[in-house]
Formats: sequence, C-alpha cells, structure tokens
Amino acid sequence: MRKTVLTYGLLSGVIAFGLWYLTQFLMTSPDGKIDMDKGMIYGYATMILSLSMIFFGVRHYRDRYQGGLIKFGKAFWIGFQIALIAAILYMVGWMIYYNTSEVAQQHMVQYGEHMKQEMMESGMSAEELAKKTAAFDKNMEMYKNPFFMAIMTIFEILPVGLIVSLISAFILKKQVVSSE
Repeated sequence: MRKTVLTYGLLSGVIAFGLWYLTQFLMTSPDGKIDMDKGMIYGYATMILSLSMIFFGVRHYRDRYQGGLIKFGKAFWIGFQIALIAAILYMVGWMIYYNTSEVAQQHMVQYGEHMKQEMMESGMSAEELAKKTAAFDKNMEMYKNPFFMAIMTIFEILPVGLIVSLISAFILKKQVVSSE
C-alpha cells in the first residue's frame, strides 16, 4: 500500500503544483493584473485534474494487491493518504514560489484588493464593511506567518482531495458477496 500511496501521491502533488504554476500565465494580463475570477475556475480545475490520481491509485491498489476487491473504508484511507501527500507537495511548491517570487507576493496583494472590492460591491453597510475588512486584513497579516501560510495552503486543496477520495471509494468499492 505504501508504494501505491507514495507513487500516486507524488504524481498528484507534482501535477497539482505544475498545473497551478502554468495557469498563473493564463490568468495574468500583460500589465501584471491577475484575473481572480479565472483563478478560481483554473484553481478548482487544476485540483480536480491532479487529484484524479486518487481514483487511479485506489483502482491500482484494488486490482493489483486486493484481487479486484476493496472495502469502502480501505479505499477511502488510501485516497486520503494520496490527497495528503499531494496537499503537502502543493504546499511546499507554493511556499518556495511565494518566498522566491515577487509575482507570487503581488498575487496575494491583488487577491486582498479583489476581496475588498467584492465586499464593497456587495452592498453591505459601512459598519459591516469596516468590520469585515478589518477581519480580512487580520487574516492576511496572519498569512505572513510561515506556519499559518503552510496550514492555509494545505487546506486549499485537502478538502477537494477528501471529496475525490469519498467519490473514488464509493465507485471502486467491491466487497465479497456471501453465496448463502
């Protein structure tokens, strides 16, 4: 199981960060402005594509080592481990990129501006806007802490990995049916 989890987890993580890195060019205009709406679409598409390795990893394990039979819990556990490895690789890639690239740091500034603009356009009262903006600024300040940044980055992709693991386990589960 360890070899399958490592192989498919590493593959998923490399694909996740690689595709994410490529999409940065697709959503950045020549003047350096990032299209945040495209970013969300590209981000989730990238996650789903890379995390599809969970399905293939569980299927590989089921067919190669389990004789074509696997229980839901075991399938989910394998999928979760693959997702966790992928999330950790994605986080390491982001941390390196963020700490070595001015473009990545600008990304966070532009993201903050985009979120504040959305809050202003939502029609909330000035008092509520001030409260939400202050909370957002506090979170962005916390993001400067490497530990917090690492945790937040892992939790960008891990929930999607859990969903893909659940779906994969449900699709791939096969149990021995008693002939009684």
